[in-house]
Formats: sequence, structure tokens, C-alpha cells
Amino acid sequence: MSTSWHLIEHQAKTRFAGRPGQLDLGRPENGFSWQGPDQHSLQLLRFPDGEACPGLNFRASPYIRNEDLIVNYGGDELLPFHLQVYWCRRSHPIHADCNAMEWTLAMQTECLDRKSQLNTSTTGIGAEEILQLPANDATAVEPIASDTKFCAAESTGCLLVRLGKMSYIELIHPQDFLSVEVAYLKEESQFAINRCLFDCNLEKGVIVRARLQGLCVPRENDEKLLRDAYREFLQRDLPLTT
Repeated sequence: MSTSWHLIEHQAKTRFAGRPGQLDLGRPENGFSWQGPDQHSLQLLRFPDGEACPGLNFRASPYIRNEDLIVNYGGDELLPFHLQVYWCRRSHPIHADCNAMEWTLAMQTECLDRKSQLNTSTTGIGAEEILQLPANDATAVEPIASDTKFCAAESTGCLLVRLGKMSYIELIHPQDFLSVEVAYLKEESQFAINRCLFDCNLEKGVIVRARLQGLCVPRENDEKLLRDAYREFLQRDLPLTT
């Protein structure tokens, strides 16, 4: 069966926004590495904290279904819960060349009751400006001047990072948004988007999920594309395969 993913042992590769990207499944703290035009780079959906787990290889069980990559992690001493990450290739607008990744993360445990937490991050180089979509007016876009933390009462958690001629958009479904921290070193053009996705007492047999999406779009009309992508994301049903 034809697919846009290439899986060799624990290396998964695919093209994203017209350029190659790579994911080391055993080192999820490195995320999906992508080199954009003009030396801009992104590392998407990194977890867990690389400093907390230095040099460790995670046990991963990947498989490909059509255009999607599904990876199962955990159930061992490195991750004390089971985590499935569903990588879905998308396009926005629909005629674009796979410029979006949609992620569904599903967590469950075999313990009767366990405190479970998962943080993710997206990092990059080349940021010129970062903006956010506020909670009180999802038609407006507000700039972020420095390191900032947002909760659901203040923000949608949806962000726009301008990188030269292109922009990176990261969305989270409002039902899944807890908090996000944005770190921005303007002089070095470096940024980090740190999210708390799960922070709960998880009981055996219960599955919790979170949905995110990352898009690379032309800088022209990027604010409109952010608003349009968010509205479309709100209307999409939760995948039944996780």
C-alpha cells in the first residue's frame, strides 16, 4: 500500500510543507525535525523533558495506516503509562501540499489510580514575531513580546510564529487546553512552546486524549489562515482509531 511515510526500524520520514522531515521514534524528546527555507528549523511535538531523561531510548511500537503514523509508547519504567501518538498528515487550505500535521495523543494506565502528567514542546530557530489567539476574541491576534504563560481563561492556546517568508501555526482543541508557556529569545530568534497536555489522576480503563495541529503557511494572510484553521479544527470529529 502506498504511503507518504517511510519507516525504517525506528526512523520515520515524510515530507512536510514541501521539505523532508524526520522522527526518531526512540528519542521522542527530539521531536519531528524539519529544516525550512532560509535555515529556519522546527522540532515538533517533543516529549518528555529531554533534561529529565538524558540519553534514554524509549520503547516504541510504530505502524503505518494509509497516510497516518501511529506510535505506541510506555508501560515501562520510562513512561509509567501507555501513550499512543497518532500522526495524521493534512493540508490547509485543502489544495496545499501536506503543510499540516494533526496529532492525537491518548493515554491510559494499568494501575488502579495513578497521577499522570505529560508535557510537550515545539522549538525552533528563526522566529521574528510570535502572536496568540485570545480567548475573549478568537477573531483577533495579539503579539507576545516576551516569555508568557497562558491558561484557558486567557487564551485559546493557539499560536502563530513568523519565520521569514513562512509562518508556523500551532493549534490545540479547546476541550484539551490546560496551559501553555511561550519562551522567546528575540535576539537569538529562538522560541519554545511548552504545553501541559495531561495532569490528572488516571484510573485503570480510562483513556484521556488531547488533539493538536501544526501548520506551515505563507506569511501573507497568515492571521486569516490561523483563524480559518482554528474554526475548521473545532468542527473536526475526534478520530475513532485511538
